[in-house]
Order: sequence, then C-alpha cells, then structure tokens
Amino acid sequence: MNFLGHFVFDHQEGQSLYNAGLLGPDLIRNASKGQFKPNWKKDLHPIEWHRGAQQHLLRDAWFHQHPFFKRVYDENRDSIRERFESVQIPRFYFGLHVAIEMSLDKALLTLHPQAAQHMYSDLETAFPQIAQWLNEHEFPQAIAGVERFIDSRYIERYQADSDLAYGLMRVYLQTGASRQEWSTEQLNVVAGIMGQLVKSNQKHLPSLWP
Repeated sequence: MNFLGHFVFDHQEGQSLYNAGLLGPDLIRNASKGQFKPNWKKDLHPIEWHRGAQQHLLRDAWFHQHPFFKRVYDENRDSIRERFESVQIPRFYFGLHVAIEMSLDKALLTLHPQAAQHMYSDLETAFPQIAQWLNEHEFPQAIAGVERFIDSRYIERYQADSDLAYGLMRVYLQTGASRQEWSTEQLNVVAGIMGQLVKSNQKHLPSLWP
C-alpha cells in the first residue's frame, strides 16, 4: 500500500507522530536510498513512531492478501502488459504492482480530498522527532530525504493521470529499474494505464471496507 493509503486507513486524529510512523518504513527506505534498514518489528522509540510503523507492516500484509488487490491485478494484467511491452518499459510485474498502489492513492483522494494535506501536515509536525530519531540511530543523512518528501507534497499533485505516470517514472529511476527518463510516448502510454487503473480501483474500492 502506498503512503496515502496507509494514512487514510489507519490515521488517528491528533496523533501526528503515530501517523508519521504509518509511513515510516517506506519513508525511511526512500529517504536513505535503502541504506538504512531498521528492524521495525523490534521495539523502538519513540513509541508512537514505532507503533505506527508496526501498523504499516500489518496493513501491507493485509492489503496484499486481500481479494481487492488480486481483482485489480487480474483485471488489468494482460492489457497493461501489452502496453508496457509496446513502449519497451521493463519489469512489468514491478511496474503494475507499484502502479496499482499509486492509482489507489488517486482513487482515495476522490473520496477524501483533504487527506493528502492532513498527511503532510502531520509529517511536518512530527519532523523534529523523526530527525532526532535518525540522529540517534546514526543516520542523519536521511533527514534531507525526509525533508524533500515533505516539501515536494507530490501526492497533493495527483490531479491528472500524467502526474501518476511521472510519479511511476520517478520510482523506476530511483530503484534503478530505468536508467533514463521516459520519452513522451512512454509517459503518454503510462498515463493511459494509470487512468484505467484508477477506474478499476474505484470500482473495487468498496470491498476494502467492512
């Protein structure tokens, strides 16, 4: 599940550090470029940050075993594979997995239009404690990455399918799945894919709530 999904499903009003912890495992992995790998299953401090991070792990496991993910995946797999291959974008299974999670964020924004704003507000409030935690764990170089994530507020910009396509390209570049930026043709194809996935997410979204 992507950042906004974790926040929408599990945030607690007035608990900014816990809510930041809901994003913690992915946030710290991205900010440290995968170099800092805390043991989130082990007790860590501060407790609310750690409690949120543990809920992140539980929610990820729940999401990937939920029929929702399989339905969206199976419904789109074949047609999207053809379009990935048509413009030579590699690692289709990885790309579809990430694209489903990103398009879920867009679908959630249609239901909760203020959610991204609230998420970034909680991160800003919790940032001094996150920075202190990184210093205590002797990985201060990740602080700048957390700041960039907060300052970019990129999930607030999920207004068009082209924004999602650009976001997926950034994930490919950051992980080394692509070594250069995608062409206009590739981005246009991926934007179409994202539009398809947003609609599929919206159709099946009610199944994620009891």
